[in-house]
Amino acid sequence: MTQDRCMRKGTRKMRKNGMIFLLLALAAASIFVAANQSEGDAEDFLEQGIAMLELGQYDEAIAKIERALQLRPDMVAGHIGKGVAHFMSGRNQEAIADFDQVLRLEPYNVSAYFYRGAAKGNLKLYKEAIADYDFAIRLKHDHADAFVQRGNAKTCLGLHQEALADFERALLYDPDNARAYHGRGVTNLNLGRSEDALGDLDRALQLKPDFAEAFVGRGYAKAALGLYQEAIVEYNLALGLQPGHVSAIFSRGLAREKIGQYQSAIADYDQVLLSKPDSAHTYFHRGLARANLGRFQDAIIDYDRALHLKHDYAKAYLQRALAKDNLGLFEGAFADLKKAAALDSAEVAVANAGSIDLGGFARQLWFEQH
Repeated sequence: MTQDRCMRKGTRKMRKNGMIFLLLALAAASIFVAANQSEGDAEDFLEQGIAMLELGQYDEAIAKIERALQLRPDMVAGHIGKGVAHFMSGRNQEAIADFDQVLRLEPYNVSAYFYRGAAKGNLKLYKEAIADYDFAIRLKHDHADAFVQRGNAKTCLGLHQEALADFERALLYDPDNARAYHGRGVTNLNLGRSEDALGDLDRALQLKPDFAEAFVGRGYAKAALGLYQEAIVEYNLALGLQPGHVSAIFSRGLAREKIGQYQSAIADYDQVLLSKPDSAHTYFHRGLARANLGRFQDAIIDYDRALHLKHDYAKAYLQRALAKDNLGLFEGAFADLKKAAALDSAEVAVANAGSIDLGGFARQLWFEQH
């Protein structure tokens, strides 16, 4: 949702694609268990757990696999299965603990490093995630998905050139990897290469037509090129695939705001705040839209909320100054302008002040000094 687009959601979105890969590994481990242990019950519980995992019944899968582990605590396949179930259901800390146990039992398990890295990425532990992807790549040098996810983590740390190199390596080993094209597209966008980004995102959608994140990325690229109506179309396509996609809703609000559709933008921001009530940027932009409709008192309420969540939000102080100025609250407007100048440079503050009556502020300053 920020200008510097981090793909931390990418680790979540990879789940269903990566699930087949990990279930195959799990099935292979299950065969090993069946050949090397006499407790048939443990094998039966594990197989039942895998079946429930494939159906998305994660709690039931965990319960069955835990029964298997009670009988065979050293069953690597069981710990992998429980880790997958925790990961798929968003319980990342528990997943990390499961994969820790796998690595204690089997220190060179590529899948454990890869999925532990994914769980850490979901928790925004990007440096730790990168360390796990490094291990996975050392053990399997052509692990395209590990390169993709390491690239995503580097994007979240602002290491865009390094991320670009990882996506290039992923495409070297897997030329049809839609997520690698998406990652490279978003990285190109972060580097200001909007046209290159569109090319990559187009390719991602050719390979995976139901790729909601790629539609969102294409929306970002078109908005960066000033094509706001086209960007709205892309966000709508993403929302058709994933109706609750918060970034798509927020970005659609931004695009609508740019073309003067303020009421529609407010509706988008309202929707975002239902799921992200602590988003200072959303309150700020809803305030801008309300101010553009002449609803200055409502705008001030939104700027207040934005500043409560982000105390050093210079732009919010500036826009609150504008709103107060429009209501004739010159003393408050002047105070906000001074706060903005203290956070930002005075030059930037004045440049952003726009239509604020600086003469009025000068008079207010005279009163303050006398």
